[in-house]
Amino acid sequence: RVGGGWARRAAGTAALPQRLAGRLPPGAVRLETEVLVAHAKGVVTAEEVLRSSAVVVATDAATAVELLPGLHEPQSRAVTTFHHAALLAPPRGEPAVLIDADPHSPVARTAPVSQAVPSRSPDHRTLISTNVVGHTGTRTSELESAVRARLAELYTAEDDRWECVAVHHFPHATPAMTSPHNFRRPVRLIHGLYVCGDHRGIAGIDGALESGRRAARSVMADLGVGFRSEDRFTA
Repeated sequence: RVGGGWARRAAGTAALPQRLAGRLPPGAVRLETEVLVAHAKGVVTAEEVLRSSAVVVATDAATAVELLPGLHEPQSRAVTTFHHAALLAPPRGEPAVLIDADPHSPVARTAPVSQAVPSRSPDHRTLISTNVVGHTGTRTSELESAVRARLAELYTAEDDRWECVAVHHFPHATPAMTSPHNFRRPVRLIHGLYVCGDHRGIAGIDGALESGRRAARSVMADLGVGFRSEDRFTA
């Protein structure tokens, strides 16, 4: 949320890590490098051993468990995302994310993305992104028909020409957050070894960022790096 309204990054979600990496010294980021072992003194790759004062494992839950045996791995939920283009009536008010409360609807949430980021639609139509939770990823054509029918009910379109422009299926998209759920799993495992990701708290990008912030502050505290008193936290 920006200024009280819903917003999307014009350059996509990848813009966030790119911006963070842009502030680091040249050569500090290594891509396409598989880590075989992670411990409090460094990491082991297929090519070398890298020593460090702290190691933060910032991955999805399954990868974190591979690197840190014994770590709790929550159940995951699949998400299928449909992108439709349609000629919608002019929006009233700010762009909004719609949460579908109908228990019989296939739609979990949907949003007119190009109303927040006009560059996402190269023509006069609106790009609408819709999430379906828990689908297996098979028979997506049937699911798309049901989703399109529901979208026609949720949105006021100037005509009935809805075009499905893309479908993406993520089998392990997000932690399930089944009850009882620990919203603040520890990010500090031992001195020098930390883990973060949405599996440590709230599922989604907000939870991932929050856990990363807690992990960063734990590293700072263990290394004796000061931070403002108002930024104190519980790891």
